[in-house]
Amino acid sequence: MAKRTKRALQRIRVDQFEQQIAEEVLNPDSLYTFELSKEDSVTVYVPIDLLEQKEIGEKLEEVGDDLDAGALVIFANNPEVSAEEQLALWKKHGKSLSLLIRMYAMVNRDVNERLGELKPKS
Repeated sequence: MAKRTKRALQRIRVDQFEQQIAEEVLNPDSLYTFELSKEDSVTVYVPIDLLEQKEIGEKLEEVGDDLDAGALVIFANNPEVSAEEQLALWKKHGKSLSLLIRMYAMVNRDVNERLGELKPKS
């Protein structure tokens, strides 16, 4: 029978890991800008926190097939511009709401993939 060896515990400094997440995974405020033209853009919030992700996911499920309501959920966290104003700007540029939802899903998936690949420095 093979002899079991003791493994050393890996120590992770929480402050360093938190900084590493901010630098390598997220921009500082979790806001992402989708440029519609040189003058116009909309901003979406992509949370890293699992509870926030769940909350946004539940809100999107609640609205079901109502694409306008789904867009308002996605645009809801911009501190400078209302969700309604952003939705109007998106539509003014002739962009489909299904495109917005796909772009949001893509950014959200990218953030989660980068987080999953992150290895804490010890």
